[in-house]
Amino acid sequence: MKFMFHIAFDWLNHAHSADIAAIFLIFTLLASAFLATKYARPERASVVSTRVMMAAFVFGVLALIAVVDGSGARGVLFGIDRLSAIMLVLVTGVSATVHAFATRYMNGDPYFGRFFGGLSFVTAAVCTVVLANNLMTLALGWIGTSIGLYALQTHYRERPAALDAARNMRRAHRIGDIALVGACVALFFACGTTRIDAIVASATRLPLAITTIVVALLALAACSKSAQLPLPSWLPETMEAPTPVSALMHAGIVNAGGFLLARFSALVVHAPAVSIAIFLIGASTAVWGTACMLVRPDVKRGLAYSTVGQMGYMTMQCGIGAFPAAILHLVAHGIFKATLFLGSGYAIHDRKRTMRAPVRATARHPVVGALVALLIVPLTAFWILRSPLGASLPPYGWILVSFASLTSAQTIFAIVVSGRLAIAAAVTALAVLALPAYALFVGAFDRFLRSNVEGSVQLVPDELATAVVALFAISLVVGWGLLRIPPGIRDRIYVWLLRERPPLGMPTR
Repeated sequence: MKFMFHIAFDWLNHAHSADIAAIFLIFTLLASAFLATKYARPERASVVSTRVMMAAFVFGVLALIAVVDGSGARGVLFGIDRLSAIMLVLVTGVSATVHAFATRYMNGDPYFGRFFGGLSFVTAAVCTVVLANNLMTLALGWIGTSIGLYALQTHYRERPAALDAARNMRRAHRIGDIALVGACVALFFACGTTRIDAIVASATRLPLAITTIVVALLALAACSKSAQLPLPSWLPETMEAPTPVSALMHAGIVNAGGFLLARFSALVVHAPAVSIAIFLIGASTAVWGTACMLVRPDVKRGLAYSTVGQMGYMTMQCGIGAFPAAILHLVAHGIFKATLFLGSGYAIHDRKRTMRAPVRATARHPVVGALVALLIVPLTAFWILRSPLGASLPPYGWILVSFASLTSAQTIFAIVVSGRLAIAAAVTALAVLALPAYALFVGAFDRFLRSNVEGSVQLVPDELATAVVALFAISLVVGWGLLRIPPGIRDRIYVWLLRERPPLGMPTR
């Protein structure tokens, strides 16, 4: 009761234009969700919801333009700064695209209006999280996202697999919800305020024990929402939901974990033990998710494991203190993954239409692939780090460029092994050009978000970062070596380590 009275009193005395604008946006989205659910004509529900979402996207673009030259505006309940404006554009843009796609995809569904109401409600909840400048509104939006996502996941209630996946997702999200509420309560009693901007400003005055506990709870909440170890399995199980739900979830909702850590980055940098734990969790999840993706024969589940791996890379970036780079990763991944999910149906149809025997690796392909992947791309990364471009990077820049080069090498090697040498050469040239571009974007985002998030400190010791990069490189080499193991032993390794079937095209015996 004291908690809510404090918020109400603060609101009555310090009402701000940022609060009014955010409340107008969120209540418009909620009204759209209500009308879509209650509309007698389902086709009208999709038209209204899509137009409202497009208007929300325009609002986000205008907000981003407004904060480019200023620090933004912060009220009692909500605030708009560079970080929230970037995320608002991403969320509303992806949601508007998903709404337009679902208009035809869900045509004829008996619960057409309820589906669009759920999409609008989830978007409103995510916007509440993104714009929150108060612990109460942050917690309400976070929990609302879990509730709305559960409703969308159980859209096909006659499917037992969908209900089981929804229950597993609810259990994982409930852990994160409880962790976030616990962190909010601890921050309120430690700082005496519910305003996030005031809490961030007083981060250096908090005792180390309190900061460590709060950041640990925030990290647990982020891991549950972004499907990180030890809670990664719920995300790949949600493929029973309609494809538009998967696109919105993988391109927007799972980003909430990275956004949460970036929003409270001033606290994270003062909890070094938890930062190292976040770094190791992210690195482990990235390797695990990517490995599982490689052995999945179905398209959508492979994309789900890819999201787990990408969110692991994002979490690892937050652990080393690269919060601007993590936001860049979230934006790029959100746009890319929404495109992949919305086009997955065409990809599956095309695969069935043009299915042919896979190309088996010859003896020379692994050798050529190793030379291309292990020499050209890492040498490009080494040149970047030794050039003036590398000198302009933040302290953690070398870690990001190293992981980017190793990931590119893995992709090139996989293409070479499949026998498509021309494509591998094109991808190699693209990687050589993309690595400097990635370094430029990391530096640009670091400068753009420096006023809103911490981004100039490397939280992980160089020795630990070097060890993890080396282990990642060794794991790639070991994975390539699996191609030379007899098929029977290789199959047992896949089943034992990953509990998956061997990928399509791999000879079994």
